[in-house]
Amino acid sequence: MGMRRSVLPAMVVSVTACLVGCGHDIRLSEVARPTQLRCLDVPRGLETQYTAAEPPLSFTRRFAAGPYIADGEFADGTFYRAPYGNIYNGRTDQLDQPPRGFPTTIYEGGFWLPNKPGSAPYFYLLFRPDKSTLTAAPAGARCADAIAVKNRLNPNQLEVIFRPGKSIATYVTIPRDGVMTPQRKWSADANLTSKLEALIGKEIIIPTEP
Repeated sequence: MGMRRSVLPAMVVSVTACLVGCGHDIRLSEVARPTQLRCLDVPRGLETQYTAAEPPLSFTRRFAAGPYIADGEFADGTFYRAPYGNIYNGRTDQLDQPPRGFPTTIYEGGFWLPNKPGSAPYFYLLFRPDKSTLTAAPAGARCADAIAVKNRLNPNQLEVIFRPGKSIATYVTIPRDGVMTPQRKWSADANLTSKLEALIGKEIIIPTEP
C-alpha cells in the first residue's frame, strides 16, 4: 500500500506535464531581459477550434485580446506574455464559464515572435511558483497607455501600469522566475501562427518613468 502512495504523485506529475505540451522547457531566468520594454496590442480572433475526445467534442484555444508585454528575448526574437489569466484551452461550450478543475483551462503564457519574417513563431505556457504579484489587465488597456515604473520594494524590478482615462491600474510586474513550456501542437496550427506573423514589427516601446 505504501508503494502505491509513493508512485502515484510521480504518475500525476508525468500526466500533467504531457497534458500541457511536453515541449522543451525554457527557464525565464535564463532568457535575457528585453533591451527595450515592448508591448503588442493583440486583436480579437487569436483563437482556433478543434475536435477531440469520444464522442467528438469541440474545443477552443484562445489567446484573449489585449496588451502583451515583452518578457524576455533571444537574439532573433522576443517573448510576449499575455495578460494574466487570458489564455483558454478547453471545451467551446464552456468558454464563458469558470475553470472546472483538472485539467486547468486557464493558463499563463504567451508567444515568441521573430524579429523578422522567416522563423516560425510559437506559443508557450508559463508556470510560476508564485502568482501573487500578478493582476489582470484593466478593462480597455492599450499599449499606448502603458508606462514602466520601478517597483518600490525592488528597484531592479519593473512594473507596467496602464492609464486608461484618469485611472491608474497596475497590470503586471516583470519577475524572473518560472518555466516556459513551448506548445508544439498549438504552434503547428497554421490558423494561429499566420495571425502571429501579422503582428511582427507592430510592437510599441513602453516608456520608462525616470
